[in-house]
Amino acid sequence: MDNVQPEQDDRITLRLGNGLPLKVEREVWRTEILPDNLKAAWDEPPVLANLIMDGFSQRMFREVLEAAKRLHEIDTDPLRGTALFSQSLIHNGAPDNAARILDEYEKQHGQAAVLLVNRAQIAAQKAGSEADPSVSELLWQALELEPNMENALYWYAGIAGRQGGEDAYVDALEKVAELPGAYMARVRLAEVDLRDEAKGSALLTLAEAIEAGKERPAESLLAVTGIMGRAGLAAEMLELALPVYELKQHGPNVGFNLLQAMVVTGQRAEAGRIMSEIAALNQPQLNGMLQRLAAQLQQRG
Repeated sequence: MDNVQPEQDDRITLRLGNGLPLKVEREVWRTEILPDNLKAAWDEPPVLANLIMDGFSQRMFREVLEAAKRLHEIDTDPLRGTALFSQSLIHNGAPDNAARILDEYEKQHGQAAVLLVNRAQIAAQKAGSEADPSVSELLWQALELEPNMENALYWYAGIAGRQGGEDAYVDALEKVAELPGAYMARVRLAEVDLRDEAKGSALLTLAEAIEAGKERPAESLLAVTGIMGRAGLAAEMLELALPVYELKQHGPNVGFNLLQAMVVTGQRAEAGRIMSEIAALNQPQLNGMLQRLAAQLQQRG
């Protein structure tokens, strides 16, 4: 089973290897499926890490604590093992133990953005409030290392907004956007512009995001086309993103966003090329989406 999607009711949707969904009772997953999967993956760090994150997504922190400890002991990626074990300790109310784990890692490897976010969680937990200045200071340090880390960005700007309102939120995003390679803050600034119906400003900011994200082209163009699709800017997406899109550089998911924009606008000039290139990847999980988009494009005539 590839991943687990949280739901509001007492059921959980599991994604099978073929991509098909399977709904199970939450308690069954907690008491039977998750423990069995953890046991089966006990000596397989990548699989074990994914299962621990699935547990986090379902707020089953106690259930994955021992697995997180095991991962920390055996993981060939010490950053991942440290991040997930310290996160598990934080969620289980042991911030001091988590801090010791982070100290041990940093003595050997130095600081890492994801661990600075964990330290921010520890600081907030111990202070009893995210308003403690050390929380924002730690998040800023994380963003200086990885300016596009979404959870750090959302939390950093969110604290500013909750303390100082919309202007403070925008100021925080603008501060992050000044960091080298920062594209996600620009995407969020464009989101603010779109909410304020300032489409022209949003489009300029999204163009800047593409430029800023050239070192991470797949992630940055996916973020840009994603927000444009959600905002109903299909024609603008094609104008902005289609000229720079290359499958090898930007990946199939950006291609799917562009194809969906073509369905909306009825523009088919480049659809055949993009669909042929994605089909040539010969990845079965992509074929269903290609077939649906091809049918929708055909209906548009």
